[in-house]
Amino acid sequence: MSSSFFLWCLAGLAAVGLGYLGNSAIWRLLGSSGTIFLVPFWEEAVKTGLGFLVGRLIFVHAFFGLGEASLEFYRRRKIAAGLAFVTHLGFGFLTLFLWRASGSPVLGWLAASCLHFLWNWFVQRFGRG
Repeated sequence: MSSSFFLWCLAGLAAVGLGYLGNSAIWRLLGSSGTIFLVPFWEEAVKTGLGFLVGRLIFVHAFFGLGEASLEFYRRRKIAAGLAFVTHLGFGFLTLFLWRASGSPVLGWLAASCLHFLWNWFVQRFGRG
């Protein structure tokens, strides 16, 4: 395996770790409202920033989604696990598409963050009976 593959995996692991640390801090400070309002912007910044640094934005988003899916699977939430992977991968594709279309990584990050915010709001509001 090439050294670049290991670098991509390291970036993916770093995104998972930084995401977890940031999410934990946000949760402690703001509770569930932080999950809705701040976590999406934090996670998208981490994934997009690290993906940009290693030149594999989609890979890092997918790796992050796999990390979140693993946690959901461990919690015996199989549907949530699948959705975690699919949504994070989708946020990555949206980011990359808008980045390429507009030339602005900030626009891609912002759009994915806003969609992620709406997703978290929907899940908090309707997904947990």
